[in-house]
Amino acid sequence: MILAVALSGTALHQPKRHHSGAYVFADVTIDAWEAGGSMSRSVDAYFTVSDCSRTTTLDFRAEDRAEFANAMYKARSLQRVLDEFVVALEAAGADLDLT
Repeated sequence: MILAVALSGTALHQPKRHHSGAYVFADVTIDAWEAGGSMSRSVDAYFTVSDCSRTTTLDFRAEDRAEFANAMYKARSLQRVLDEFVVALEAAGADLDLT
């Protein structure tokens, strides 16, 4: 039984400038099932990045507090690195007068 779903996806290339094989997709689901007479639940969360022929999926699945804390640590680390990457990429483009 799926209790909640949050999906987000987008193409990574600008329309009509490159082919459409690059994308990013996020999937967060709360799943519930009966096991041994009691209900179990988990967060099933995956983050996929594809750049044409290469695809990587990061797993953020969690069934307990420790796994959830680790999943949140991974997600926040990824967010921080991506934010820093955007700043550095913008600076490099400005240095080369590409913006």
